Amino acid sequence: MNLELTKQGFDLGNLYLSRPNTGALVGRQPFGGHGLSGVGATAGGGECLMQFVVAPVVSEQTLHRGFAPPK
Repeated sequence: MNLELTKQGFDLGNLYLSRPNTGALVGRQPFGGHGLSGVGATAGGGECLMQFVVAPVVSEQTLHRGFAPPK
């Protein structure tokens, strides 16, 4: 297999041939390179943490209806 010829046939940002990858989780930690790849925030970016948490919804009832005691 000619690795140089193989590399020329791909239009992508990262290609690992005969070596380990970076350790990023595929589909979860895009590297943000050529074509700004990925499905979420770039690994280590400011929005990265939000991909791994479930943010709670907090609400407060501000409109009071019903019985109002006399003044």
